[in-house]
Formats: sequence, C-alpha cells, structure tokens
Amino acid sequence: MQHMRRPVLPLPVLGLALSAVAAAAVPAAVSAQATPDNRPGFAVFHFAYGGSFGTGAEDLTQFAVGIQQILMTELAQNTNLRVVDRARLREYMAEVDLGSRVDPATAARIGRIVGAKYALSGGFVEINGEMRIDGHIVDVETTEVIKGQEIRGRRNDIFDVLVDFASLVSRDVNLPELPEQVREARKSRNLNGEAARLYSAALSAADSGETTRAIELYRQIASRFPEFEDAKRELRQLESGI
Repeated sequence: MQHMRRPVLPLPVLGLALSAVAAAAVPAAVSAQATPDNRPGFAVFHFAYGGSFGTGAEDLTQFAVGIQQILMTELAQNTNLRVVDRARLREYMAEVDLGSRVDPATAARIGRIVGAKYALSGGFVEINGEMRIDGHIVDVETTEVIKGQEIRGRRNDIFDVLVDFASLVSRDVNLPELPEQVREARKSRNLNGEAARLYSAALSAADSGETTRAIELYRQIASRFPEFEDAKRELRQLESGI
C-alpha cells in the first residue's frame, strides 16, 4: 500500500504561519487581563456609636454598620473614586479584634492593606432626635488626618444627610462632587429613619450569620420601601446563597 507524503512547508512559510496564529491569540490574552483600577480607593469603617439622649432616645447601636454601608453606597455613586468592599474590611477588623472603634493610625494601616488611598472613620450621637455624625478622612500613606467633617440632621432624614456627607468627603479630597441633579435624585427616594433602622438590623444579622433573620428583615424593607434597591439586592444575594 502506497502512503501519501504530506507536503512540508518551507521554514519561512512555516514561521509566518506560526506568527499569524500567535498574533491572533494576543487580543484574547490581553482582553483576559483585568484593567487596573487607578481611581483613589476609600476604606469606610464603622462609625462608633456615642449614645442616644433626650426625647425619643433609643438604642441605635446597629446604626454603626448602617451608616457605614449607606455612606459607602453614596460614595460609590461618584465614578471618580472606588470604595473598598465592606466584607474585606470586616475580615481584617476581625483578625486584629478591633471591634467598631478605629483610630486614624489603625485606619491607615488597614487602608494600606486593602489598597485604599483614604480611610474614613468617625462616630455618631443622637440628641433629641437629631443625629450628629463626625468623620475623619485619613491619608493612608502619611496617616495624616486630612479633614474632619461634622454634619447634623434628623434621624428620619438620615439618607439625605449621608448623601450630603458623601459629597463633602469627595470635595475634601479634591474630587469632583456628584452633580446636583444626581444628589437630588438620590434624595427623592422615599426612605426614612425606619428604613435605616431595618437596614442596619438586617446588615448586623447577616454579619452575625443570622441569615434567616436577615432575609426576614430585608423582605420587610422590600415590601415597605420598594425604592430601596440596595436592600433588595442584598435580599437576592442571601436568597440565592451567594
């Protein structure tokens, strides 16, 4: 039986063919690589609870995580910066057993670990239904407190207060603020102090591993405050087991 010989490409032709294959593979390899995010990063820590006093006083301990997450969400509306995920911060906070109080030096140290440029921490107190929120912006490289901010508002207006607070923080690090129409759109949502209370409780339950309780609270939020998209997203994630 006679075997047919396969034609052998001359070396120059073979080289050109291999080059063409390699060139075709380059775009796929390049596209697979993630584009580095060079925007300045913010690590937002728990806001320490200083107490509730006077008329309407109640335990607002869980607002420490609620204020943190709502402020992170409002900062993230600004595409000129990026916000470090709260789960990453919780991981490092647990490792060094910091609780909810973070001094500027510690905030800077953890901020460097998670790749942030700025760290934001602070505290809040309520007197006769008015909340005062104090924040400190720290440069994680120098540990210098760049700016301290204080903002006040009624508990029932906590979402609007934090929209304004996020705008002040952006300005303090020389980043463009959100356009006024965007801020007004955020404030037009029908969210109040009760929505913040339920959200804070749901976040705290999820952080503690009480998934059933967290889902129950998120469902209450979704039913009573249908404009609260962030809470509905958290609900979907928990229900899907993510």
